[in-house]
Amino acid sequence: MAVSALVATAASSAFQYYQGRQQQKMQEKQLAEQKAANKKAAAQAEKQQEANQMAYNKANQKKADVSGMQSAIEAKQKAGVGGTLLTGQQGVGTDELNLGGGSTLLGG
Repeated sequence: MAVSALVATAASSAFQYYQGRQQQKMQEKQLAEQKAANKKAAAQAEKQQEANQMAYNKANQKKADVSGMQSAIEAKQKAGVGGTLLTGQQGVGTDELNLGGGSTLLGG
Protein backbone atom coordinates (compact mmCIF):
# COMPACT_ATOMS: atom_id res chain seq x y z
CA MET A 1 0.00 0.00 0.00
CA ALA A 2 2.84 2.39 0.76
CA VAL A 3 4.31 1.70 -2.66
CA SER A 4 1.02 2.43 -4.40
CA ALA A 5 0.63 5.69 -2.41
CA LEU A 6 4.18 6.65 -3.35
CA VAL A 7 3.50 5.88 -7.02
CA ALA A 8 0.24 7.83 -6.92
CA THR A 9 1.98 10.82 -5.32
CA ALA A 10 4.76 10.70 -7.92
CA ALA A 11 2.21 10.44 -10.73
CA SER A 12 0.20 13.32 -9.30
CA SER A 13 3.35 15.44 -8.97
CA ALA A 14 4.39 14.61 -12.54
CA PHE A 15 0.93 15.48 -13.84
CA GLN A 16 0.92 18.81 -11.96
CA TYR A 17 4.37 19.61 -13.34
CA TYR A 18 3.17 18.78 -16.86
CA GLN A 19 0.09 20.99 -16.45
CA GLY A 20 2.25 23.81 -15.07
CA ARG A 21 4.59 23.59 -18.06
CA GLN A 22 1.65 23.60 -20.46
CA GLN A 23 0.22 26.70 -18.80
CA GLN A 24 3.60 28.40 -18.91
CA LYS A 25 3.99 27.64 -22.62
CA MET A 26 0.47 28.93 -23.30
CA GLN A 27 1.22 32.16 -21.41
CA GLU A 28 4.46 32.65 -23.33
CA LYS A 29 2.63 32.08 -26.62
CA GLN A 30 -0.08 34.58 -25.67
CA LEU A 31 2.56 37.11 -24.62
CA ALA A 32 4.34 36.74 -27.97
CA GLU A 33 1.03 37.18 -29.81
CA GLN A 34 0.24 40.29 -27.75
CA LYS A 35 3.65 41.79 -28.51
CA ALA A 36 3.13 41.14 -32.22
CA ALA A 37 -0.33 42.72 -32.07
CA ASN A 38 1.10 45.77 -30.28
CA LYS A 39 3.80 46.20 -32.93
CA LYS A 40 1.21 45.91 -35.69
CA ALA A 41 -1.07 48.44 -33.98
CA ALA A 42 1.82 50.87 -33.50
CA ALA A 43 2.79 50.57 -37.17
CA GLN A 44 -0.80 51.17 -38.24
CA ALA A 45 -1.08 54.17 -35.91
CA GLU A 46 2.11 55.67 -37.35
CA LYS A 47 0.89 55.08 -40.90
CA GLN A 48 -2.45 56.70 -40.07
CA GLN A 49 -0.69 59.67 -38.48
CA GLU A 50 1.39 60.16 -41.64
CA ALA A 51 -1.76 59.96 -43.78
CA ASN A 52 -3.48 62.52 -41.55
CA GLN A 53 -0.47 64.84 -41.78
CA MET A 54 -0.45 64.56 -45.57
CA ALA A 55 -4.18 65.27 -45.75
CA TYR A 56 -3.76 68.28 -43.45
CA ASN A 57 -0.87 69.62 -45.53
CA LYS A 58 -2.87 69.15 -48.72
CA ALA A 59 -5.86 70.96 -47.27
CA ASN A 60 -3.76 73.85 -45.92
CA GLN A 61 -1.42 74.56 -48.79
CA LYS A 62 0.20 77.97 -48.89
CA LYS A 63 -0.86 79.90 -51.96
CA ALA A 64 0.35 83.16 -53.42
CA ASP A 65 -1.98 86.13 -53.14
CA VAL A 66 -2.14 86.79 -56.87
CA SER A 67 -5.12 89.13 -56.67
CA GLY A 68 -3.34 91.21 -54.03
CA MET A 69 -0.24 91.52 -56.19
CA GLN A 70 -2.32 92.41 -59.23
CA SER A 71 -4.21 95.11 -57.38
CA ALA A 72 -0.95 96.59 -56.03
CA ILE A 73 0.50 96.71 -59.55
CA GLU A 74 -2.65 98.33 -60.92
CA ALA A 75 -2.60 100.92 -58.12
CA LYS A 76 1.00 101.84 -58.93
CA GLN A 77 0.19 102.09 -62.63
CA LYS A 78 -2.71 104.45 -61.91
CA ALA A 79 -0.38 106.59 -59.80
CA GLY A 80 2.04 106.90 -62.71
CA VAL A 81 4.74 104.65 -61.31
CA GLY A 82 5.49 102.08 -64.00
CA GLY A 83 8.36 99.82 -64.86
CA THR A 84 9.45 96.41 -63.74
CA LEU A 85 9.22 95.11 -60.22
CA LEU A 86 13.02 95.31 -59.84
CA THR A 87 14.03 98.68 -61.25
CA GLY A 88 11.02 100.94 -61.45
CA GLN A 89 10.30 103.41 -64.25
CA GLN A 90 13.71 105.09 -64.16
CA GLY A 91 15.79 101.93 -64.55
CA VAL A 92 19.00 101.31 -62.66
CA GLY A 93 21.16 104.28 -61.75
CA THR A 94 24.78 104.20 -62.90
CA ASP A 95 26.04 104.88 -59.38
CA GLU A 96 24.36 101.65 -58.23
CA LEU A 97 26.26 99.54 -60.76
CA ASN A 98 29.70 100.14 -59.22
CA LEU A 99 30.24 97.49 -56.62
CA GLY A 100 33.46 98.76 -55.06
CA GLY A 101 32.72 102.43 -54.73
CA GLY A 102 33.37 105.27 -57.12
CA SER A 103 36.03 104.06 -59.57
CA THR A 104 35.83 101.41 -62.27
CA LEU A 105 38.52 99.26 -63.84
CA LEU A 106 38.60 101.58 -66.84
CA GLY A 107 39.61 104.49 -64.66
CA GLY A 108 36.37 106.48 -65.02
